[in-house]
Amino acid sequence: MELLRPQRDTTGLIRDLEIRAVNPAFEAATGRRAADLVGQGLASSFPEMDPGIFESFCAVADGSTPLSLNSVPLRSAIHAGTVHFFDVRAVRLDIDLLLVTYRDVTDQVQAVERLKHSENLYRLVSDTSNDLVLIVAQDTIVWSSPASERLLGLLPETLIGQDWTAWIDPEHREEMGAFRTQLVTTSHGTTRTKVMGADGTRHWVSMTAGPYTDDRGHPIGFLITLRLIDAEVAAEDRTRALLRQRELILTNAPVGVFRLRLYPDAVKTDYITERGERLLIGRRGTCLPLRCLTDGTVSAADVDELWARAAEAASTGGPVVCDVEGDDALGWIRITAYVSRDTDGNLIIDGVIEDITRLRQHEVALQTETLAAMDRAERLQRQVNLEKSVIASLGHDLRTPLSTIMSSASALNSSDTRLTDLERCELSRGIAASAERLSQLIESLIDLRRIETGGFTARLESTTLLAVLEAPLGRVLVPIELDIPTDLPDLLADRALLERSVENLIDNAVRHSPQGVPVLVRGRRNGDAIDLEIIDSGEGVPAELYEDMFSPFRRLNGTTRGGLGLGLPIAKGFAEAMGMTLTPSATPGGGLTMTLRIRTTHG
Repeated sequence: MELLRPQRDTTGLIRDLEIRAVNPAFEAATGRRAADLVGQGLASSFPEMDPGIFESFCAVADGSTPLSLNSVPLRSAIHAGTVHFFDVRAVRLDIDLLLVTYRDVTDQVQAVERLKHSENLYRLVSDTSNDLVLIVAQDTIVWSSPASERLLGLLPETLIGQDWTAWIDPEHREEMGAFRTQLVTTSHGTTRTKVMGADGTRHWVSMTAGPYTDDRGHPIGFLITLRLIDAEVAAEDRTRALLRQRELILTNAPVGVFRLRLYPDAVKTDYITERGERLLIGRRGTCLPLRCLTDGTVSAADVDELWARAAEAASTGGPVVCDVEGDDALGWIRITAYVSRDTDGNLIIDGVIEDITRLRQHEVALQTETLAAMDRAERLQRQVNLEKSVIASLGHDLRTPLSTIMSSASALNSSDTRLTDLERCELSRGIAASAERLSQLIESLIDLRRIETGGFTARLESTTLLAVLEAPLGRVLVPIELDIPTDLPDLLADRALLERSVENLIDNAVRHSPQGVPVLVRGRRNGDAIDLEIIDSGEGVPAELYEDMFSPFRRLNGTTRGGLGLGLPIAKGFAEAMGMTLTPSATPGGGLTMTLRIRTTHG
């Protein structure tokens, strides 16, 4: 803002306008100090000012109506002499004083200039483009590029003012209505449609639409471009015709034929014959190629996998063969695929699908017969090995007690041998112990037979763990370390079977523990069950041989310790008959831990 006072000559004409005052805003806008301006003439202070503006100020000072000027250019010292634009207002306060206000509108002027430049550039592009460009506001065409006449024979002025769907082919107007609805919700869209030319000829166009905004960025309609694609559509129609002819040829073929095209992020089924589809019914999801051919539900990982497999096949040049079994009553099919590349480097998979059910049936029958023969031979060999093992074990384990019985009996019956009473007692005890050993061996063989044939039934009843342990511990001749809490709940078990299982486990642990190292028998509550652990500190058993421990007549690690190898199989068989589990594990520090999980009356 500044105050000006007219300076007149002797005739009364204004020769200059003296600057009487300026406010800080004027100083900031022009970069001129008030001290340098006050008392100076306006014309001499701002020589770049248009003479017409100066004359307009003089007219206001002479009593004219207030002055209003827009976008007046003035050089600004604060901006290195660049031109700024101001809206100027001047009003006469009294006969000797004029008030002038300036508002900097440089940004607005530059924005308008940029917009004009952009519009001119856009119109230059649209006027020379082969694409037809339309501006639509409220469903009405408000501007059309000259390409409308070149492409469709329609003058731009004949389109302006029309509904933008009015010249769409009637057969496509319903689809265009859906496209217009889509634009309302998404603002952008692309579609194909037919439009009517000036001579009534129908043309295929590719239509792309996006939002159109004013100079402030507010949406006022849509910008629509149309590209004539009659040649492309005709080529596609010819291609489809050729595909139909090929399909007719392939439909009657005894095999199905398909083509897959692999893109970097997708898989497309170019075609598959009817017989191929029939052969694939019920086999969806069986393997990756079938998912591509049937429903197209292929993940990114599937695409990567298929690319890797196809690229490998393309490098080797050979076919990829995949046999697939159908669900339920469906037979077998074989997919044979050959891989090549198109001109863009994408992989193409051409494949043949054939029914190989009869071939597979013959193969399966032959394989089944071969496996059955191998199984019979294996069972026979196992039986022979078992018999050899039983004979060897029985020969060893029966010979020792029999020899003791025979030699002791012979000594007792000899008239030539003089024996003391103590010697006779020792021989008698040896005969009794050997007879008991023979009885145990025979009883173990009988128990194993009962387990194998299911010739017994477990009678479950309530008992306690200490009661079960009483008999087995009473027969052990070496020290046993016992860790059994007194507050354990009652068990649900067949006491006789459980005693036999525990006795066999303790006997096995004693035989494999170092001399002088006691076996630990520990009981722990585990939810609704009790875990009875028999822990030895022997050489242990590798985990991969745990299952073999429970095979009859098996002696692991070449052990020479006595026994037929029946203790653990009998313990496991009795435990399972009572609904219990017997699990081996390694003892920390070395050895084997056998855990018998026993049900409680609350379980």
